[in-house]
Amino acid sequence: MSRAVAGRLALQDEVAKAAQELLTLLKAAEWTGWDPYDALLSPAAPRLLAAGTPLARVFTQAVKRSPIGLRAVLAIPQTRTAATLGYTLQAYGGLGAVSSDDATVDKSEVLLLRQRAMRSRVTSDGHSAWGLPFAFASRFGVTPQDRPNVVTT
Repeated sequence: MSRAVAGRLALQDEVAKAAQELLTLLKAAEWTGWDPYDALLSPAAPRLLAAGTPLARVFTQAVKRSPIGLRAVLAIPQTRTAATLGYTLQAYGGLGAVSSDDATVDKSEVLLLRQRAMRSRVTSDGHSAWGLPFAFASRFGVTPQDRPNVVTT
Protein backbone atom coordinates (compact mmCIF):
# COMPACT_ATOMS: atom_id res chain seq x y z
CA MET A 1 0.00 0.00 0.00
CA SER A 2 1.39 3.40 -0.95
CA ARG A 3 1.89 6.16 1.57
CA ALA A 4 -0.74 8.28 -0.16
CA VAL A 5 -3.37 5.54 0.16
CA ALA A 6 -2.37 4.84 3.77
CA GLY A 7 -2.60 8.56 4.55
CA ARG A 8 -6.04 8.81 2.97
CA LEU A 9 -7.29 5.78 4.92
CA ALA A 10 -5.93 7.26 8.16
CA LEU A 11 -7.72 10.55 7.42
CA GLN A 12 -10.97 8.70 6.70
CA ASP A 13 -10.65 6.91 10.04
CA GLU A 14 -10.10 10.26 11.82
CA VAL A 15 -13.12 11.80 10.10
CA ALA A 16 -15.26 8.78 10.95
CA LYS A 17 -14.13 8.93 14.60
CA ALA A 18 -14.87 12.67 14.87
CA ALA A 19 -18.27 12.19 13.22
CA GLN A 20 -19.08 9.35 15.60
CA GLU A 21 -18.16 11.52 18.61
CA LEU A 22 -20.38 14.32 17.32
CA LEU A 23 -23.26 11.92 16.69
CA THR A 24 -22.87 10.59 20.24
CA LEU A 25 -23.18 14.16 21.60
CA LEU A 26 -26.23 14.85 19.43
CA LYS A 27 -27.89 11.63 20.52
CA ALA A 28 -27.23 12.43 24.20
CA ALA A 29 -28.94 15.81 23.66
CA GLU A 30 -31.84 13.99 21.95
CA TRP A 31 -31.07 15.91 18.74
CA THR A 32 -31.98 19.27 20.31
CA GLY A 33 -30.12 22.53 20.55
CA TRP A 34 -30.40 26.25 20.05
CA ASP A 35 -30.92 27.80 16.64
CA PRO A 36 -29.62 31.26 15.63
CA TYR A 37 -33.22 32.44 15.09
CA ASP A 38 -35.00 30.86 18.07
CA ALA A 39 -35.22 34.04 20.18
CA LEU A 40 -39.00 34.28 19.75
CA LEU A 41 -39.37 31.13 21.85
CA SER A 42 -38.60 33.30 24.88
CA PRO A 43 -41.53 33.93 27.25
CA ALA A 44 -40.99 37.65 26.49
CA ALA A 45 -41.63 37.14 22.76
CA PRO A 46 -45.46 37.40 22.69
CA ARG A 47 -45.22 40.96 24.04
CA LEU A 48 -42.59 41.82 21.43
CA LEU A 49 -44.71 40.39 18.64
CA ALA A 50 -47.71 42.37 19.86
CA ALA A 51 -45.56 45.53 19.79
CA GLY A 52 -44.65 44.94 16.16
CA THR A 53 -42.30 43.21 13.78
CA PRO A 54 -39.36 45.64 14.11
CA LEU A 55 -39.03 44.92 17.85
CA ALA A 56 -39.20 41.17 17.22
CA ARG A 57 -36.44 41.52 14.63
CA VAL A 58 -34.24 43.62 16.93
CA PHE A 59 -34.76 41.10 19.74
CA THR A 60 -33.90 38.16 17.44
CA GLN A 61 -30.73 39.86 16.20
CA ALA A 62 -29.68 40.89 19.73
CA VAL A 63 -29.96 37.30 20.96
CA LYS A 64 -28.30 35.92 17.83
CA ARG A 65 -25.33 38.32 17.89
CA SER A 66 -24.77 38.64 21.63
CA PRO A 67 -21.21 37.80 22.71
CA ILE A 68 -22.66 36.19 25.83
CA GLY A 69 -25.19 33.36 25.84
CA LEU A 70 -28.59 34.94 26.46
CA ARG A 71 -30.77 31.94 25.66
CA ALA A 72 -30.65 30.37 29.14
CA VAL A 73 -31.28 33.75 30.82
CA LEU A 74 -34.24 34.39 28.49
CA ALA A 75 -35.61 30.86 29.08
CA ILE A 76 -35.36 29.93 25.40
CA PRO A 77 -35.73 26.15 25.22
CA GLN A 78 -33.59 23.95 23.04
CA THR A 79 -35.56 22.51 20.13
CA ARG A 80 -35.29 19.74 17.57
CA THR A 81 -35.46 21.00 13.99
CA ALA A 82 -36.03 19.16 10.72
CA ALA A 83 -32.78 20.66 9.46
CA THR A 84 -30.83 19.04 12.32
CA LEU A 85 -32.48 15.70 11.60
CA GLY A 86 -31.74 16.04 7.88
CA TYR A 87 -28.10 16.99 8.38
CA THR A 88 -27.69 14.13 10.85
CA LEU A 89 -29.16 11.64 8.40
CA GLN A 90 -26.78 13.00 5.77
CA ALA A 91 -23.87 12.56 8.19
CA TYR A 92 -24.89 8.98 8.88
CA GLY A 93 -24.90 8.37 5.12
CA GLY A 94 -21.42 9.84 4.77
CA LEU A 95 -20.18 7.94 7.79
CA GLY A 96 -21.36 4.69 6.27
CA ALA A 97 -19.54 5.59 3.04
CA VAL A 98 -16.15 6.27 4.69
CA SER A 99 -16.21 3.66 7.42
CA SER A 100 -15.14 0.10 6.86
CA ASP A 101 -16.98 -0.94 10.04
CA ASP A 102 -20.68 -1.74 9.50
CA ALA A 103 -21.31 -1.25 13.23
CA THR A 104 -20.41 2.46 12.89
CA VAL A 105 -23.87 3.31 11.58
CA ASP A 106 -26.68 2.50 14.00
CA LYS A 107 -29.44 1.52 11.58
CA SER A 108 -32.16 1.71 14.26
CA GLU A 109 -31.09 5.28 15.06
CA VAL A 110 -31.20 6.19 11.36
CA LEU A 111 -34.73 4.77 11.13
CA LEU A 112 -35.84 6.72 14.22
CA LEU A 113 -34.39 9.97 12.85
CA ARG A 114 -36.04 9.38 9.48
CA GLN A 115 -39.41 8.81 11.18
CA ARG A 116 -39.02 11.98 13.25
CA ALA A 117 -38.11 13.98 10.14
CA MET A 118 -41.11 12.64 8.26
CA ARG A 119 -43.44 13.43 11.19
CA SER A 120 -42.18 17.03 11.29
CA ARG A 121 -43.07 17.79 7.67
CA VAL A 122 -45.92 20.01 6.60
CA THR A 123 -48.06 18.69 3.73
CA SER A 124 -50.10 20.97 1.51
CA ASP A 125 -51.65 20.25 -1.88
CA GLY A 126 -49.97 16.84 -1.89
CA HIS A 127 -46.48 18.30 -1.44
CA SER A 128 -44.27 18.03 1.65
CA ALA A 129 -41.83 20.57 3.03
CA TRP A 130 -40.32 21.50 6.37
CA GLY A 131 -40.30 24.61 8.52
CA LEU A 132 -38.87 25.62 11.86
CA PRO A 133 -40.72 24.61 15.04
CA PHE A 134 -40.82 28.25 16.12
CA ALA A 135 -41.72 31.65 14.66
CA PHE A 136 -38.77 33.76 13.60
CA ALA A 137 -38.24 37.38 12.59
CA SER A 138 -36.15 38.48 9.63
CA ARG A 139 -35.94 41.57 7.46
CA PHE A 140 -38.84 40.12 5.47
CA GLY A 141 -41.17 39.99 8.48
CA VAL A 142 -42.20 37.37 11.01
CA THR A 143 -42.52 33.82 9.71
CA PRO A 144 -44.99 31.68 11.68
CA GLN A 145 -44.08 28.39 13.31
CA ASP A 146 -43.91 25.39 10.94
CA ARG A 147 -44.18 27.56 7.81
CA PRO A 148 -42.19 25.68 5.15
CA ASN A 149 -39.04 27.40 3.96
CA VAL A 150 -36.27 26.64 1.50
CA VAL A 151 -33.48 26.53 4.10
CA THR A 152 -35.12 23.90 6.28
CA THR A 153 -36.54 21.86 3.42
